[in-house]
Amino acid sequence: MDISYIYSITPYIISGLKTTLIVFGLTMLFSIPIGMILGILSTYKFSIIRYIISGYTWIFRGTPLLLQLYFGMYGLPAFGIVLDRLTVAVLIFTLNYGAYFTEIFRGSIYSIDKGQAEVSATLGFTRIQTYIFIIIPQAIKRSIQTVGNETISLIKDTALIAAIALNDLLRNAKEIVSRDFRVEAFFVVAVIYIILSYLIVQFYKVFEKKYAYFRWLMIKVNEIYKKFDDKVILDNINISFKSNSIISVLGKSGEGKTTLLRIIANLETYDSGSIEIDETDKIGMVFQDNQLYPHLTVLNNLVLPQKVISKTSKKTSKSIALDTLKKLGIYDLSNNYPGSLSGGEQQRVAIARALVMNKNILLLDEPTSALDSSNTNTLIKLLLNLKSEGKTIIIITHDSKFAEDVSDEIFVLKNGKINLKTDWFLFCFSDFNNSITLYCPYFNV
Repeated sequence: MDISYIYSITPYIISGLKTTLIVFGLTMLFSIPIGMILGILSTYKFSIIRYIISGYTWIFRGTPLLLQLYFGMYGLPAFGIVLDRLTVAVLIFTLNYGAYFTEIFRGSIYSIDKGQAEVSATLGFTRIQTYIFIIIPQAIKRSIQTVGNETISLIKDTALIAAIALNDLLRNAKEIVSRDFRVEAFFVVAVIYIILSYLIVQFYKVFEKKYAYFRWLMIKVNEIYKKFDDKVILDNINISFKSNSIISVLGKSGEGKTTLLRIIANLETYDSGSIEIDETDKIGMVFQDNQLYPHLTVLNNLVLPQKVISKTSKKTSKSIALDTLKKLGIYDLSNNYPGSLSGGEQQRVAIARALVMNKNILLLDEPTSALDSSNTNTLIKLLLNLKSEGKTIIIITHDSKFAEDVSDEIFVLKNGKINLKTDWFLFCFSDFNNSITLYCPYFNV
């Protein structure tokens, strides 16, 4: 490949970047507000409005964008509407992507728990105020990633404007290829589009991080039903786990606590219901027996998943692993094998292994079952520290004292049903007394 030739043709190709960015920028400027407004209107009960919006989205999502561009360029003049090429491109792209954004925002609005509107009504919010201050901010947050994907599609789709003779990146490159009978110009265009896509991805990552405080609800379990043979384990349970918090689920053996945890971790199937988990969330599970790889050292237990799954280099994987072990106070155990560690040490290694894989949700199955009081206190400090770093931790346990010391919320699973327990007086005198290690702060039971 001739570098000097590439250098000579690049300025002319880049001269088409201005047109590409104009179409891209104006489309984003107009289509997102259109999508947001129509997305809101499509949730109203007025049939005529909903039918009109549905027809609009069906037409523009159901026909090729290139065909729409041809209609704008050559079909509209038949109706006496004559527009310049750039205006046609911006108009058609705006209508096309406005249809997609309408569906994105409509879906985001419908995904918000209707209780948000109900509680707002009891506080005195009008419907418009509820949309402005409650619904729309949450819908925007939930739609960021999907809008980001559509934005990347948009920057690539701008290449279609070459079909109506606009001098964009691709048209300029095609001119050079036709003139010189060489394909390097296409490689230059590919590199430019890759750079633009990368910049868009980075922008949305910053945007999503900035509005991360909207992610108060990380996992939602809806009507989960599970039975083994004829025994119902989980009977249409509903439970929500809030982000950046520690939640404990108490219950006696056989009540389905571990089954619930395994379902959330996608290790167990369920008969009916659904689980909502934010796409950006990654779940790590620490099993009751920790399940470390016995043939690997502590360090390699952390390095191997990074190298194989995350494709991280050995040097980087080792650095991340050692930093994590140091943070958890087990740096000096890096060259030991799991069989030589105590229960508490193995547990911290298992937690470290989940952390190096960037898991922001940690599921812990009976974490205190093999720990003495000293190691339990160490675990509490570790979990509270992880919470302060933004982790969400869901714990299955039978130890109510540990649960109270570490948890923001405590649920009780019994006879396939789950309830939030905030009244410790009632909890201490429930019939769980004989099946859970009880700790009552005000009464000796």
